[in-house]
Amino acid sequence: MNTPAVFEFIEFDTPGITTPISHWDDNNKQLQCGYTQLFGDDPTKRTPLSRVRLVVQPDSKAWAHFQEQVKKLGVWDWETEYFNENEHIGVGWELNLEWGDQQIQCHGINSFPENYKEFVHEVSSLFGEKDHWVFE
Repeated sequence: MNTPAVFEFIEFDTPGITTPISHWDDNNKQLQCGYTQLFGDDPTKRTPLSRVRLVVQPDSKAWAHFQEQVKKLGVWDWETEYFNENEHIGVGWELNLEWGDQQIQCHGINSFPENYKEFVHEVSSLFGEKDHWVFE
């Protein structure tokens, strides 16, 4: 089955609080949703995944669809950083994705790439959800 080597996606409202995180565990072939604690406004400074709330094992068809949508939505071409200089408090996010010979690490605060909402919908689909309830 063709799966990503690395997949982590976080959305957060306020640094320093417990935040949901989607994480691919390549060793156990599980997509997990749990929590992490952020420190400051840098999403890379956080605790490891804890309190796993949901574990799924998407089949090859689901992964193939997700991979196709990532390409179609232009995720591989997203900028490294998205930042709204007029608003310093609000929704932040981070994506770390490696698949085959492609990889992207990007993040933002109050600013999002084109097709961001569609990407969140595709992450939700991997969990079998219509909307990504984890990030509400």
